[in-house]
Formats: sequence, structure tokens, C-alpha cells
Amino acid sequence: MITNLDEIQITSDQERVLLLIRQLGLKQYELAEMLGYNPVYFESVINGRAPFTKAFKVRINHFLETYQKENLMKWKRPV
Repeated sequence: MITNLDEIQITSDQERVLLLIRQLGLKQYELAEMLGYNPVYFESVINGRAPFTKAFKVRINHFLETYQKENLMKWKRPV
């Protein structure tokens, strides 16, 4: 039984993606479209009805690398 918020741990990649969606301030379907996935398929993966494949994870990681670089460029001041 959980008695303290600090005891809660992320136990799956699905949970990580749900937290990512929240941190990015997106809806599931928005992230799905940004990744090039059909929103229904994306939801199936997140809900465990379809497998969370290595390719799925690689695509998310690539998106995050690109997303970070694009956001850093927006805030970079000209020299």
C-alpha cells in the first residue's frame, strides 16, 4: 500500500509517455500526429492494447531530441 507520494514510481514506458504528454502540454492525439502515428494506434499502445515496440520508443526519442533543439533555437539570442 502506498502511504507517501514519494513511494510512487514510474514502472512502464506507457507511464513515461503519459507524463511526457502532460509536461509538453499536449493532447494524446496531438503528440500522435507530431510523431506521425494514427491517434487510434497511439492510444492503443499507450493503453497496452498494442505492443510498445523499440521502433515506437526510438521515434519518441528522436522527436524529443528534435523538439529540444528547435525550442533552444527559438530562445537563442543573436550574437
